[in-house]
Amino acid sequence: MKKILALMIAGILFVSLPVNAFATNNTGGSGGNASGSTSSTDAGSTDTGSGSSGSTDTTLTGSPSAEAEALRRQVEELQNRIEEQQKNIDNYNRQIQTQNNQIAALISTVQASLKANKSSGGGAPAGRSPQAPSSVDYRTQALIKNNAVSYGGNIVSQGGHVEINGGKSNVTFLVGVPDGGTMNSAASLAAGVSGSLINCVTVSSSVAFRTAKVNFYITGVNIGDNIAVYQIQGGKWVQLQTAEIRKDHVVVNMSQTGVVAFVRVPVLATATH
Repeated sequence: MKKILALMIAGILFVSLPVNAFATNNTGGSGGNASGSTSSTDAGSTDTGSGSSGSTDTTLTGSPSAEAEALRRQVEELQNRIEEQQKNIDNYNRQIQTQNNQIAALISTVQASLKANKSSGGGAPAGRSPQAPSSVDYRTQALIKNNAVSYGGNIVSQGGHVEINGGKSNVTFLVGVPDGGTMNSAASLAAGVSGSLINCVTVSSSVAFRTAKVNFYITGVNIGDNIAVYQIQGGKWVQLQTAEIRKDHVVVNMSQTGVVAFVRVPVLATATH
């Protein structure tokens, strides 16, 4: 009997050992799960950290976006300036075209007037007689209206935009007809420098100035021509500086108004005044 009881107790112990071991393992597994949970939490924390890092990255990438926006505004401002300058250029080109049209109309009017006077064979010439007194202006109304003087088929006019004392302006110098003695003196001057007289005019202005850069429109002038400009100063012909010579234009630097003669010469000497 004792043996049977001993065997039963031993059997019970034998069965209970695996159960305890299993329970212990399950508890360890829970610990593992807790550890896993902790790992998951840690991982979550890590992920959260990564999320924070991602937020930081978004802030950093925002800086280049701000720079791009600033650059875009600068480009837009430059484009607006370019458009404004283009408008100014277009307006300037329209003004030039208007002046060219007026000059062309003046030439046509003068040529028609000269032809009409020649056909009629009477009256004073369309320009003026070199011997005409200064008190008489033999110009046509078209010439007077367009501030122009014709001599020998050559027209001299002044259309404004004179640079006064180095600055741009809307000032126009008036051109008129010299007397016969002045014309003879201008012709003698041209012959003395082995040149030919293009035209001689009186220049006047109501504006006081120290220096003036005057653009004279003169028919028959071409690029490369040698055009000497002289002015009577103190009873003598003094050569003026020519700033530019181009097609139908001679730009002259002046320090006073008065009688001005335009002479085509073989060689253009450098003016000292």
